[in-house]
Amino acid sequence: MEESKVRTDQDATFALYGSETLTSNYRMLKSRFRKKLNNHLHLVKLTDKYFDQHIIATQECLSLLHNGFTLMQLSEQRMADRKFDQVWELAKENELTDLGIKALEYKQTLCANSGNLKEYMRLDSLLHQERPLRAAEQEALKIYHLCMVQQKTNVKARAALLSQYPDTLAHMRSIWQSTGSSVVYSYYHILRINYLEFSGNYEGVVEAVIEANKLHTKGLINKAWYNHRFNLHIQIYALLRSKRYEEGLTLAAEAVNHFDQFSSNWYAVMENYILLALHARQYGLAVSLLEGALTEGHHAKISDIILERFELIRLHALLLEKVSWIDKVELKESFKGQLAFLPKDKTGFNLALLQLDILEVLAKPKNDLEQQAERVRKYTSKYLKGEKAERPRLFMRMLQLALQEHSLAVVQERGEKLLNKLKVTPLPGDAFAEVEVVPYEHLWALVLELLELRQKH
Repeated sequence: MEESKVRTDQDATFALYGSETLTSNYRMLKSRFRKKLNNHLHLVKLTDKYFDQHIIATQECLSLLHNGFTLMQLSEQRMADRKFDQVWELAKENELTDLGIKALEYKQTLCANSGNLKEYMRLDSLLHQERPLRAAEQEALKIYHLCMVQQKTNVKARAALLSQYPDTLAHMRSIWQSTGSSVVYSYYHILRINYLEFSGNYEGVVEAVIEANKLHTKGLINKAWYNHRFNLHIQIYALLRSKRYEEGLTLAAEAVNHFDQFSSNWYAVMENYILLALHARQYGLAVSLLEGALTEGHHAKISDIILERFELIRLHALLLEKVSWIDKVELKESFKGQLAFLPKDKTGFNLALLQLDILEVLAKPKNDLEQQAERVRKYTSKYLKGEKAERPRLFMRMLQLALQEHSLAVVQERGEKLLNKLKVTPLPGDAFAEVEVVPYEHLWALVLELLELRQKH
């Protein structure tokens, strides 16, 4: 069966039975195959090449707990007890409080079955010590999850989150200081990095990474919870935002090998890798990386909104790569018309989609530009307000100028003044930065090139 020929149930049943009708035989075969795959999961061993130590230890503890529980039900009390002892030792070594508590609770069940009161009370004392720590870690996890889900919505929601972050971080740090938990510090560190990135404080990002490294070196952060890959990821992003593109490209090329290919973390690194290539004007590299990232069959592993972001990046890369052949500018094999999430983010990704539409219009000599100029004017006045929108507002004014003026010389002269303002306008914090898939300065150079090509036609 040729690779990639089978994409749907109908394809599979046709290849097997010569008909697209989903028969009971096909459904039974599919069910058995799914069970085999699920059973195979018990044999999968996570390795430190792609996973942090606490994740590997968690998998091992869960496996031991499963075995111990089964042995306990089969009345193999001593064998079960040894399994739970192994879980407890592994959990303590890797600060897996919740799993350690579960092992102690199962051991108490064994004591209750055997009538061992002394051991039962010793375990009860241990549980009394561990449960407050678990409660603190669960509180930290709840805060962490809430922040993470809020920041993955639209620009407006992320902007609102910024005002809450200082108090949230202060509370998280106090939980860490009162417990000394590496688990809590891990959550705190990630949220702290996110806040600094949202605020545009990349010097602060560097300081936060240095602090984490020092704490790890001193043994104050458990090695199981020291997130090397996360720090590697944010370093690449910091290089992108600092415009140190060559350094970023070199680091990204090496870093992708530390992540499981086609995992969500791998896609996150690849997104920054591709953006580095775009910002460095290495458009051929960007397209090549996109083709590798969007290999069919792996889309199900990432969310729809991330997939749409890759599509938005891909559309920019294709346009920038092909623009020198103005009569052939077509964004083929795009699912642009199917984008469901990005267009709703009016002050974020939707702006990038609008700008892309304008560039496509400019790339076609026969298109009328007056209607597009009015579209740009209305969008700017309605959505691009406030200090944080200064860069996109300036660029949209430049676009409006390019669409309204018929003289390239006038556009260049008047646009130069706006371009100089744009160059000295700092990038906003990360919560507002995603609209610049390609730097506006680079897009303006493209606009002038397109206008020049239009005049020749």
